[in-house]
Amino acid sequence: VTLRQTSTVEDVTIFIPPSERLVYSLDYNVIRDKKKRLVATLLIFNDVTQISKMYRTLDDYSVKDELTGLKNKVALQKKIAELNMFRRFPFSALVCEIKGHATIRDGIGQETADRVARYVGDILLSELKHEHFASYNDGVITILMPTNDEKYVEEFARNFDKKLIELNPLDCPVSIDYGIRQKTTPDD
Repeated sequence: VTLRQTSTVEDVTIFIPPSERLVYSLDYNVIRDKKKRLVATLLIFNDVTQISKMYRTLDDYSVKDELTGLKNKVALQKKIAELNMFRRFPFSALVCEIKGHATIRDGIGQETADRVARYVGDILLSELKHEHFASYNDGVITILMPTNDEKYVEEFARNFDKKLIELNPLDCPVSIDYGIRQKTTPDD
């Protein structure tokens, strides 16, 4: 009997209550006799749960802005490419700039600018819906929404700005300037 034709199947994820996730890789070997007839298939399960957790953590760090908890510029570029590739239209892009971010950073200091960015990120994370995508890059937040309803996007921006002003615990004013761009077809 000879072992031949080794192969690996994608990871197999098993969910065990209460929401514990175990991940196994499945390897298999086909066993044939000297006349090349199938004798058996040997299945080998390897527990890769810890490796999978580490990979997800690493993946999170590579696409998240650690200051705000929002996605980063790389993740935004990937998301826009995905939207275009899979023709997921319409969508709106709400681009928000923290007013005076560069002035705060250069005049008051990086620490204060970071506190402002963290505050803005916290408020935005509390306002985002599941279908929204938000990224942060040096004082600019881009929010992608699966809608072409301009009034909805404007209302979201106004409410976000209002909340930033009302709940501000910082020693400097915080508000945003925003613009909206919509894409309803691949040619927009």
